[in-house]
Amino acid sequence: YSTQQSDGINHAAVNFIDSTVNTAWHTRFNYTDPNKHYTVSFDKERYITSLEYTPTGRNGRIKNADVYTSLDGETWVKSGSVTGLADNGSVKSIDLDEATKCKYLTLVPTETYGNNPGEVNMYASGKMLSFFEDTTIEEEPPTEEEVPPVETPEQPPVEEGPETPEVP
Repeated sequence: YSTQQSDGINHAAVNFIDSTVNTAWHTRFNYTDPNKHYTVSFDKERYITSLEYTPTGRNGRIKNADVYTSLDGETWVKSGSVTGLADNGSVKSIDLDEATKCKYLTLVPTETYGNNPGEVNMYASGKMLSFFEDTTIEEEPPTEEEVPPVETPEQPPVEEGPETPEVP
């Protein structure tokens, strides 16, 4: 995340992904954050298809945003964008261009609403950010070049015992 408001009213960044609409994230108050963003690191690589954004109060409510994804947290690809989100408290859907394999995802608000004209594009905020994953995509098996050869341990020689006598 770029900044968080954590003194006084708790608008810590972790609140945005804590799965409840009873908490919220807000960038630092009385500061125009020039690099507003919120980055998530997933527990493993996932094929993300869309986000669901629940706005908080009007201040910092997202109007337009870009979504970037990455497998390594270093190289980022723009995977989706949204424009003209309504200035209300309803849940918003932000679709990626296609199901995108990623370990990291960054939401970058490019335009936000404000309580008054002087606060437009000053903040970013939200109650909840949820992610939707396509779990039907199967990974392709690795090619022979990608799979190291498996060494088979040598088996000990089998000792031959006495012959079994024939039963008359």
